[in-house]
Amino acid sequence: MLNSWNGIGRLVRKPDLNYSESGTAICNFTLAIDRNYKNRDGERDTDFINCTAFSKTGEVIAENLDKGRLIAVEGELRLDRWKNNDGEKRSKLKVNVNRFHFLDYKDNKQNNTQNNQQKEQKEQEENFEVPF
Repeated sequence: MLNSWNGIGRLVRKPDLNYSESGTAICNFTLAIDRNYKNRDGERDTDFINCTAFSKTGEVIAENLDKGRLIAVEGELRLDRWKNNDGEKRSKLKVNVNRFHFLDYKDNKQNNTQNNQQKEQKEQEENFEVPF
C-alpha cells in the first residue's frame, strides 16, 4: 500500500516549533491551498491542511518560513485519534512531512540577490574591453 500526499500552499501563520522530552524537534504548521475550481459565487474555496515536520526538517521549516510563504510539501496522511475531556472521540487528519521545497524567497533575500546581480553586471561593464 502507498500513503503519499503532495501539496503546494501558503503558510497560514508562523510555524510552531517545540521539542519532545527526548529532544526531537516537532514543527506544526498549516497550509492554505486553493481548490482548482470556483464555487457558485465565482470564488475559489480554500482547504487548510495541518502539517507536522520532525527533527531537522521541522527546524529548517521553523527557522526559514513565516506567514504567507509558499512551500511544496511531500508526506504521508495520518489520522490522529483521541478522546476529549468529556470522553468524546475526536480525530484530525494531518500530513507528516517527509520533504519540502521553498517556492518563494523572503523579500530581503530577493533584494540582496537583485543587488548582487546588478553589482556584478556593473563590474563586468566597467571591466569590459573592446578588442582592436
